[in-house]
Amino acid sequence: MNENYIPYNAKLSQEETKELFLNNDSKPYNIISLNDYNSILKSFNEKNDKEEYLRKRAQEREDLRLKGKKLTEKIKSKSNGLLSIHEQMKERKLKKERERQRIDMEWKKLLEAENEEKLRKIKEKRFNTRRDVIEFNKKIQESNILYERKLQIELKRRKQDIINRMDKEIERKQMQDINNNIFLKKMEENIKKLKSIDAGKQLKEQIIKNKELKRQMKKKEDEEILNSKGLVFSQENIEEKNESVRKLYEDIDKQVQEKQLLKKQYLEKEKQYDKEVLDFNNNKSYIQERIKDIKRNEINIRVKNSQLVGKCLKSEREELIKKFCEINTKKEPLFTDKHDIELRNKFMRNCIEVNDYHAKQIEETKRLREKEKEENTQFYKEKFLREYKQLKEEEEKNIEKEKLANLEQTRINRQLAEEKKKRDLDIKNNALVKKLEEEKKMEDKEFNDYVLECINELEMRGRDTRNLYRSLKVESPIIKKEDENNDLLPDTFRRLGMNVVHENNK
Repeated sequence: MNENYIPYNAKLSQEETKELFLNNDSKPYNIISLNDYNSILKSFNEKNDKEEYLRKRAQEREDLRLKGKKLTEKIKSKSNGLLSIHEQMKERKLKKERERQRIDMEWKKLLEAENEEKLRKIKEKRFNTRRDVIEFNKKIQESNILYERKLQIELKRRKQDIINRMDKEIERKQMQDINNNIFLKKMEENIKKLKSIDAGKQLKEQIIKNKELKRQMKKKEDEEILNSKGLVFSQENIEEKNESVRKLYEDIDKQVQEKQLLKKQYLEKEKQYDKEVLDFNNNKSYIQERIKDIKRNEINIRVKNSQLVGKCLKSEREELIKKFCEINTKKEPLFTDKHDIELRNKFMRNCIEVNDYHAKQIEETKRLREKEKEENTQFYKEKFLREYKQLKEEEEKNIEKEKLANLEQTRINRQLAEEKKKRDLDIKNNALVKKLEEEKKMEDKEFNDYVLECINELEMRGRDTRNLYRSLKVESPIIKKEDENNDLLPDTFRRLGMNVVHENNK
């Protein structure tokens, strides 16, 4: 079919409308109504609608079949319906019982877990209240405190080192700046001095040149005047003038050389000063040594001055004594009259008698004191000997008493040792004691495990744990029989009673 059908109210695009109204289009078009167009479309969809309808009918028939099947099953089991209801109730009860048992089991597990947690806390609390655990925890706390203190000291030392380093750096920079400023000032001063010296040199040379020019001009004028008058200079005057000029030049050269020498000396002193400043900065102990040398020199000078003063005083004293002796030898006699001489002799005799009397009294007192001293020494000597004998007798009695007491003590110790052995045997055979010993061993093992765990943890952190190993509990070594017998003897018996035991054994 070559014709194209388009409805009259169909929506067309602009291109399709343009194609419709173009004169060049040679295609024939027929216009139809909307109902015809819809009927054409329905004819295309009829097949799909029919298939959907058939599928729905098949589903409805299947549902009816299943309902009928259920009803037939109900009718068949209607005869024993009461029995089925009883079974359903029984099943419900069983389900409830199972659910209750499951809840009870879960509740029991929760209670057991809570009880285990409580027991664990109680054991932990009891373990932590033990004396050895408390002491070990105290040691750990002490080690922690010491470690923190060590860290604080280390931090403080590092801070101090940093502060000292910064202070040294600041001081070094300040000294460097000061030295640089001093060096710059000296350089500026030296430059100024050199400039002033050069300027002075130039001025002096200019002055000398001006003087020489003036002298030459004056000489020419004088020569012209003399030539005009017909006079002639003598050779001697000319030589004298030349000699004076030469001396003047020599003096000027000497002055210049002296100034150069002074300048060199000044520069050398400045170099030496700079060198001393550098030495001072490099080695501060130099100044201290210099100060010590100066103090030592001052002390030596003072000692020498004091010796000289002492010698001078001694010599002055000897001179005074010599003068006094000379004056005494040169003196005239004081007593010239006979009566005066007799009085003097009488006075001298009385003085001699008094001196003799005093000497006799001194000898008598000496003799009495020596006699009293001998009597006292004899008395105290006899008293010492009596007391010494009494002490000796008391010591011998005490030794005898100690020997007897030691023998009695050894007898008692042997009895106690035998009783202790019997008790040990009874304890070993007792089941309760064995149980307690096993519990104690378990506690010791638990404590040792706790200690080792703590030590390992601290070692992992880098702590010092040498003192903590002493807290470990170790079984005491078995004492031999010989050691037991020796331990029964006290120290006093070992010192004093051994000889008596040997004598009794013999």
